[in-house]
Amino acid sequence: MKLVIAATGASGTIYLQRLLEQINYAAHEIHLVMSTYARHVAKQEVDDFKIPAGVSQHSDNEMNVPFVSGSARFDAMVIVPCSMATLGRIASGSSDSALLRGVRAHGGVTAVTHSILMRAKSKTVRFIRARHNLQTKTIRLRSDNREHWI
Repeated sequence: MKLVIAATGASGTIYLQRLLEQINYAAHEIHLVMSTYARHVAKQEVDDFKIPAGVSQHSDNEMNVPFVSGSARFDAMVIVPCSMATLGRIASGSSDSALLRGVRAHGGVTAVTHSILMRAKSKTVRFIRARHNLQTKTIRLRSDNREHWI
């Protein structure tokens, strides 16, 4: 499996560390891209944050990475932790970094997202799979309170 793992500046580096510890690097091709803030947060949250030797690391501002090419075929992309700012950029289609350019649409028509929502207080975990039809994306404007095609 060819997998892209991305990390943003949100709190939750321990989840990234646990994911990196579970992957069999001999059987999978793994690429890791971390935003500048993700690296800062990792230093603050995890005393001994380790990136395994089998992982190909990329800078967030590096544009010459294999997974941003339209012809590159990767099986999946995981963003953990994912900040709300990054989630908003993905939802709106903004791609100003290598991390965001790795998010792919299927056939240019739909995008599939898988989200995990965890709540510490109630200890609930929700798994959400959504298919987004990019041809029918609309935006509601405050000026006239109507839906407009994007």
